[in-house]
Amino acid sequence: MDCTHCNLPLDEAQFTDGRRWKSCPRRSQAHGEQHVFLPCPEAFGRSPRRVTGPNPEGFQSHCTPCRGDHPPNLVAGTLCSDLVRAA
Repeated sequence: MDCTHCNLPLDEAQFTDGRRWKSCPRRSQAHGEQHVFLPCPEAFGRSPRRVTGPNPEGFQSHCTPCRGDHPPNLVAGTLCSDLVRAA
């Protein structure tokens, strides 16, 4: 499913300009309409195993709360329509 604001897949993480905000794919899919962004890296953390060309900082894919076995928190976060996404 695609974001109703930017038309990019909800299951793919997106960054804002400056990579200060990142969408959580699990939280975005649970929202079902738009990407849900959280502060980056604070809400995600980093891992050397996650370092790739598109992710040189090694940010985790999902926010810390969404990496557990519980439902995603849909209260916290900023919607895609409220932020300027990086190109």
